[in-house]
Amino acid sequence: RRCCCCSSSSFNRPNSTTTTTNAVVSAFFHGSRRRLQRWSPTVATTRLGSTLSSNNRDNDNHHHNHNRDDTKDRSVSIGNVHISHPPVGSGRPDLIPNYTDDASQLPQLSPLDHHNHHFHNSHHPHPQQLGHWRWMLQKDLALRQDFLLTGPAATARDRRQTLLTYAALVGREVEYVALSRDTSNADLKQRQEVRTTRTTTGGNGRTDTNHNNDNKATTNPPTTTTTTTTTTVYADQAPVRAARHGRLLILDGLEKAERNVLPTLNNLLENRELALDDGSLLVAPHVYEQYSPKQQQQQQGGDQSFPNDATTTTTVNSTSTTVQIRPVHPDFRVAALASLPAHLDPPLRSRFQARLTSAVPAGELWQMLAADSSHNNSSLSTTGSLDLERLKQLCQLVATSADEEEELSAEAVRDAVRYWERSPGLTSRAVLLPWSVEMMSVDEHVLELTNDSMEKDNKSQSQEQQQRQQQQSTTATFIETPTTRAVQHLIQTAFDSGSRSVALVGPKGCYKSALARHYFRQDHPQQHAPSKQDDNGTAQPSTTTNNNNNTSMTPLLFSLNSDLTARDLLLSRGTDGHGNTDWRTTPLTKAIINGRPVILDGIDKLSSDTLSSLSILWEHGFLDLPNGQRVQAQTGFQCIGLAHLPNDETNDWRTPEIRSAWHSIRVEPLPDDELKQVLVGLYPNIDVHAVEKVVRLRNRLESANSSGAADTVEEQESLTLSLRKMKHICMRLAKQKDDNLPRLVHNALLTSLMPDREEKIVQRCMRDCGIVPANKTKKKRKHATRQSSENFENLLESCRRTPEHPLLVPDPVFEENPGHGQVLQDILEAHVAGERALLVMGFQGVGKNRICDHLLHRLQCEREYVQLHRDTTIQSFLSTPSVENGRIVYGDSPLVRAAKHGRILVVDEADKAPVEVVALLKGLIEDGELALPNGRVLRYREGDGGDDDDDDVLPIHPDFRIWALANPAGYPFHGNDLAREISDIFSCHIVPPLDALSQERILKRYGPNVPNMMIQSLVRIWQDLREAHEKGVMAYPFSVREAVSVVRHLNEFPSDGIEGAVENVIAFDRLDTVVLKQLAKVFAHHGVPVSTNAKSDRTPREAIEGGISTPRTRASKPKHGKIDEKNDPHVGGNTWAGGSGGSDTAGLGGRGGPYRLDSGHPVHQVSEQMKAEVSEAAQREAKAMAKAALQKKLKELNMGKLDWERYESIHSHVELQIQQLQVMLKDIRRRKEERIWLKRQSTGEIDDSRLVDALAGEKDVFKRRGKPSENNNNNNSQTMEPIVIKVLVDISASMYRFNGFDGRLQRSLEATLMLMEALKEDKRFQLNIIGHSGDSADIPLVNGETPHDPKTQLRVLETMVAHAQYCFSGDSTLEAIQLAVSQAHEGDLILVISDANLERYHIDPEEVSSLMHAKKGVHTHLVLIGGFGEEPLNLARSIPNERAQVCLDSSELPLIIKNIIASAAK
Repeated sequence: RRCCCCSSSSFNRPNSTTTTTNAVVSAFFHGSRRRLQRWSPTVATTRLGSTLSSNNRDNDNHHHNHNRDDTKDRSVSIGNVHISHPPVGSGRPDLIPNYTDDASQLPQLSPLDHHNHHFHNSHHPHPQQLGHWRWMLQKDLALRQDFLLTGPAATARDRRQTLLTYAALVGREVEYVALSRDTSNADLKQRQEVRTTRTTTGGNGRTDTNHNNDNKATTNPPTTTTTTTTTTVYADQAPVRAARHGRLLILDGLEKAERNVLPTLNNLLENRELALDDGSLLVAPHVYEQYSPKQQQQQQGGDQSFPNDATTTTTVNSTSTTVQIRPVHPDFRVAALASLPAHLDPPLRSRFQARLTSAVPAGELWQMLAADSSHNNSSLSTTGSLDLERLKQLCQLVATSADEEEELSAEAVRDAVRYWERSPGLTSRAVLLPWSVEMMSVDEHVLELTNDSMEKDNKSQSQEQQQRQQQQSTTATFIETPTTRAVQHLIQTAFDSGSRSVALVGPKGCYKSALARHYFRQDHPQQHAPSKQDDNGTAQPSTTTNNNNNTSMTPLLFSLNSDLTARDLLLSRGTDGHGNTDWRTTPLTKAIINGRPVILDGIDKLSSDTLSSLSILWEHGFLDLPNGQRVQAQTGFQCIGLAHLPNDETNDWRTPEIRSAWHSIRVEPLPDDELKQVLVGLYPNIDVHAVEKVVRLRNRLESANSSGAADTVEEQESLTLSLRKMKHICMRLAKQKDDNLPRLVHNALLTSLMPDREEKIVQRCMRDCGIVPANKTKKKRKHATRQSSENFENLLESCRRTPEHPLLVPDPVFEENPGHGQVLQDILEAHVAGERALLVMGFQGVGKNRICDHLLHRLQCEREYVQLHRDTTIQSFLSTPSVENGRIVYGDSPLVRAAKHGRILVVDEADKAPVEVVALLKGLIEDGELALPNGRVLRYREGDGGDDDDDDVLPIHPDFRIWALANPAGYPFHGNDLAREISDIFSCHIVPPLDALSQERILKRYGPNVPNMMIQSLVRIWQDLREAHEKGVMAYPFSVREAVSVVRHLNEFPSDGIEGAVENVIAFDRLDTVVLKQLAKVFAHHGVPVSTNAKSDRTPREAIEGGISTPRTRASKPKHGKIDEKNDPHVGGNTWAGGSGGSDTAGLGGRGGPYRLDSGHPVHQVSEQMKAEVSEAAQREAKAMAKAALQKKLKELNMGKLDWERYESIHSHVELQIQQLQVMLKDIRRRKEERIWLKRQSTGEIDDSRLVDALAGEKDVFKRRGKPSENNNNNNSQTMEPIVIKVLVDISASMYRFNGFDGRLQRSLEATLMLMEALKEDKRFQLNIIGHSGDSADIPLVNGETPHDPKTQLRVLETMVAHAQYCFSGDSTLEAIQLAVSQAHEGDLILVISDANLERYHIDPEEVSSLMHAKKGVHTHLVLIGGFGEEPLNLARSIPNERAQVCLDSSELPLIIKNIIASAAK
């Protein structure tokens, strides 16, 4: 019964609008009311059975069809669409979304939501929704067509709500499938299960069969024979069950499935036919009726309903096969949901009838909310807390957000209204933040509301409750502050308003995990606690409510990783003792079934479609498990998800659909006063002044990041001192002296492994905060060393153990030395302080393993050892699965054994495994809990007991520790950036390269017969190699390991000589002539010849300044001058070209000449006063001559012969840097394009996480190496835009004038050539080189279309020289920077190469800094390659964040630029 007034969107006449909406809804549902049988789904057990139980229940419940009341009017009418006989179902009313059966009430918009029944027992539909229902009734029951609802991703929640409500209204049983990239053929048709059958034959011939579905022992007479048979059975999945029993199949997220997966259902959609894996065939009902006339006669003579499954199977026998044919029920329909843009396969798209669902207009949204408020008899309108005017403001704000391309679903707005009811003091904008991009956060207003709420709660609580709450607020592991209390208040309000899922989003190490655990372990008043219902619909009291009406419970922890699929979030497969496949619950499913809180740690690591597969749980409180069972969230179930902030570059995980499903709260780092309170509260013995320094350093680094210190996300994270890192520092400071603070900070931030620029930033910030090493005299240092040795022995005695298995205690060969002694002391102190996990990092061969094994030997600790590699998986790291007698047996991995028996787990090569493997240890280290693949859980024992008595809980021994060993990230190491990802959960320790004294002592240990002079020579060589690596000259970090190999060879074969022994080390570089030259130079410096054919290096010319010159003639008319064939020096005259300190001629240091000309002699400079004597006419004529000479020179370059010797002389000086930069860039590209493990493949290696599926006979149980793009969900591979590198080179007059003094122009030419040559074939970069001089700020030299052949490169270099020679005096550095920054885009790199002659042109350094930071996201670096006195250093210091560097050594400029480019490439 149609009503046109439902489309009104006016904000006027609220009373009449509410009445109209009520009338419309009543008209639409007149005649469709019928009382549905109340049914409470059976709660699944912790270890769920197979899908067979669900399928059997489908067959057993068909008798309910015959018990219905046929006299009752069951017709359904929506608008002018009338259905007289809607489907009666298959006897599974639990699959029908429920709604209230009171005819005086309106349909629920959350029909399945028993959990939130108290909050929104009656919600009004909006007019658009009524039209959607009418259209679906047309397609579903009138036209019998499959249909699809589509629209923006932000309104996906509304589409689910609309579809489920429709199913409730017409009484449709629902099968629900949340599609994702992990959906496979087995999820859409049939899944295989393994069943073992034991057949016993007695002496009398009697046969007994036991299907072994339980673990009860069977005793057989001695004369019997028992035969065990293993068979594979097929369990129907949701689409097959829906087709057989006439249900409504909901395919949610049609656009998320990988391509070529959904065509499995194409024939089922088109012809209602489907060939199943068990050999049976589903056919259309009319085809089946034609094939089996007996079935048709039986239906005509009796019940008109579709016959039950027992009578609908027909077997066709042939000579070779037996085929079971089953009919598809005529009431079977497919309802799909998809978000736009949905690039569906045309054959799939054409099989659906689609309807667009857009966002609800503001007027209709206001009508809906007003009707909700009126119908619920809310007192809001009388109290004024949420009157209609405030709802109007809220709707207007939603409309404004939609105009700004941030749409909100109507259901999210409803959540916001309920949230507003709980916090009426919030503004209309604030209540929408939890579902917006910005997210809810703690500000002054929220803090004030929290205090007011706490005061009200305290007044309503008894004294006993207040005391208990105060005791819980501060524990040994958590210190409450105003900010953390405010966040907890926001969480509590979210749960009170009906949300099941709250996301805490913030940077790493900012108390998210600790706060979530602390929140659930406190008593929370259940003022609106949801109630459970028994089979008769009677409410039962919550099992988690105590006598004080408060609830507290230890939460379950589920540590997530990127490998988890949608199925893995809910169930994992295993086998029982008989080899039958079964399903084991994950922590999430346990929490749902048992009404427990759960923490999902790392929801940002999941793919967006995997995470959105849980949306039905958060919105409606139920889930369809992979084994076919539907579970309802029980009272007490609440979920907190932990995540990092979205990153537009790498992981923007908060899609519109996910934002709508999660109540998101942004967690920011604590303010200074609260941070001090936390650190002092956790470590009472700490020096308060030390805490203040640490907090100041946190702020100083944060300020550096905010001012643009970091070019990349990696750099920003490395320059962050998180709360976790501060806790590691303070834990040590609480037991040590303040003078250790600099060392602890360096270890926590891993500064010695940082690039040079980042390390300088940290050092400057530390100096600003007063964190500097104490200056100790030699006597004090000697006393400190002796005292440290005594302390080391005392610490060893305090924690030495008595091993039960001495063979597990390592006993390495170790030579005591001062260098390793400090590292041993540092590691031991952290171990004694109570650190659960240590991360020991350093270059190869520095002794990481020897140090750890030696310390374990001294401590007499048993060790479990595991070495990680590329193929290490989470499954293999946590367990060792194997197949025994047809069943999967999970053996304890070294990790589990160490945790159970209190041993030290040494994780070697931790950087070689995928980062998510080691990151999984976060839950074990910080949260004290880790779920294992076989369903067991490692957990530390707690004082409250919790559920530690559970058979699946493995208690962790208190002495259990983890020591991880790793190399630094980046070239030449091949490992992953472990430090960036998880270093903050470890206590970090750096093993530096050994000093000369320690290295000499070790070499003498391995070479007692080697002469001391030879050992000392090797030590000096290795020290020089180390310095060359630190400067960037050598890529490979030669370590003491190679030196030991040389000494051992010399000790046994002295006749080979040092040259022969060294050859064993440098043979890797024998064919690399560039590197070999550098090695030969280092070895030759110490008298060790290395055979090489490389050319000798050039000796740079040393320029000498000739002093002040007084010209002998007056300045008159500019000219080139005569050419002296002998090239004798000429000073102070006006005759010869190339002279110095004279007048009129081309030369250097003089006045009135047309341009500069360097003849290689000392330069004499005339004064500025004498320069001013040159007439204006002479100056104009000189400029004209310079311009003409420049044009002539450029013409010669374009047409002249290639000067190969000139090009080669420049190229040879930067040949090594060119090669290193190319190798580094290739390494970075290789890492980004590195192949990964592709899961769910039909060929490849067996996936150890899917052994049970393989045992059951499934096909996609393999994994293989492939490119990440092969895992892409769509066919559109995104093309990355190249990084624009704009180099501003100084080609002003001073570059040419002072080149003979410090070689600045020569260095600039070498750096320019290095960039052109190194980047010429790298498509990831677009190189633009622009010159600036006194003539212009924009002189194009190289652009994206410039060829990079040697001829063109030389032309560019000669052009730079020509401009510097012939341009007029002046400086355009500021103008060049301003122009380049204004034209740059976010992510571009600008590299300014200039001399430091700014004072001469009255340029303020602050102005330079301001221009460099004028545009956010543009990374600008200044390299000063010349200057006099302290001017370049003072200018560099005035530029913040080490964005300016001084290069006064010709060999350093290419190295500086190489590091900047390599950093940008990351």
